[in-house]
Amino acid sequence: KIAGVYQIPAVLIPRKDQSTFDNMGVAERSVWENSIASMVDLFCSNYTKICTLDSLGYEVKADYSSVSVLQNSKIEQTNLKADSDKKTADNKLLLYEKGIIKYNELLAYIGEQPIEGGDKYIFDMTKVPYSTKLGVGGTQSLQLLISDSNISPETKYNTLIVVYGLTEFEAKQIIGI
Repeated sequence: KIAGVYQIPAVLIPRKDQSTFDNMGVAERSVWENSIASMVDLFCSNYTKICTLDSLGYEVKADYSSVSVLQNSKIEQTNLKADSDKKTADNKLLLYEKGIIKYNELLAYIGEQPIEGGDKYIFDMTKVPYSTKLGVGGTQSLQLLISDSNISPETKYNTLIVVYGLTEFEAKQIIGI
């Protein structure tokens, strides 16, 4: 009952049969984070005020660096953040490779300085054939657009720019204007 007051999980209370549980580490960390650390921090805060150390610019704080279960928690949090950062970086790279963000946007995300001429999409910076960019369906629709005699050159030109993302120069070359 005393352990319950201090929010000590049952798995941490010594038992007659001396059985152990796989989740003891989680339970220990929970006790430290939810009970012990909060009481110690409250004590330190009150001690700082009682001794008027705060008026001198000082503060009493606990050092948890020797508490191994809390160190594991920090390592796990660091690893989770690193994993999250890597996934986000991978996503940014994928967005660049798909032509959704510009090269300088990718550089800014990874903390690099923009480069001159970097405000371009990957397709503007590489010599990738349009058939590769568009895929089979896109290439077929492009062929149909260009070869359709019922569509005016002006409409073809505008469609190439708006729908296919070509530059004005490229659209003129394809149509022959």
